[in-house]
Amino acid sequence: MIDKTEGMDSRTIVYIESERVYSIFYMDNGEKVYVRKPLNDLERILESEGIIRIHRSYMVNVQWITKMEKENVNVEWCVNGEKTEKRIIPIAQRRRKM
Repeated sequence: MIDKTEGMDSRTIVYIESERVYSIFYMDNGEKVYVRKPLNDLERILESEGIIRIHRSYMVNVQWITKMEKENVNVEWCVNGEKTEKRIIPIAQRRRKM
């Protein structure tokens, strides 16, 4: 099985969402990449790349965060110079720092 995460430029990853046995990579070009690897494994690999775990179901690339609030982060990116995408991603209570 080919590991789709190898050779991937971490700067193009906006956020990662866990869905059952897959992790879905949301890329800055609007593409979704499905990888059969749990977030726990990805966390160890991507932590040094600035992609942090904020919830049991989400990891986010800090370079795409536009706003941090107590309970969530906002990420924003432009797809192909045309459409601006925005997402509000929850922060797990145990990962919040006061």
